[in-house]
Order: sequence, then structure tokens, then C-alpha cells
Amino acid sequence: MAKRTVVLLEDDIDGSEANETISFALDGNEYEIDLNEGHAKELRDALYQRWPQSGWWPCGGSIQVLLARDPGR
Repeated sequence: MAKRTVVLLEDDIDGSEANETISFALDGNEYEIDLNEGHAKELRDALYQRWPQSGWWPCGGSIQVLLARDPGR
């Protein structure tokens, strides 16, 4: 019988159980943060409300186009 490994994520904000790891980069540094659903929504809402209209993808695509296609936003 194969061993099964269970990984539990801990929210990096408040120590509660996290359900996802979010990766992002800022100033050339890459980060990962484990967050529960509520904190992940707060992070995405904060970023999407202010910065997408001014941003661009390094490959030349428009962030606005991507956000318009994202029904979960």
C-alpha cells in the first residue's frame, strides 16, 4: 500500500487553514503566499480595483483584455 501525503496549508495572514497558494512578482522578486478564500479575494480585489488599467503584460498583451475575459473576477 502506497503512503499518502497530506499537505495542509496555513494562511500566512492569520494562521487559519488556507486553500490556495498565490504566486506573484514585484520589483523583480517572485513571491508565494498561502491564503484562505477570503484573504485571496481581498488580495485580488485590491489589485484589480486599482492597477490593471495602468498595467501591461511583459509579452505585450493588455491586462484589460484578460480581465474582461475573466468571469471570476
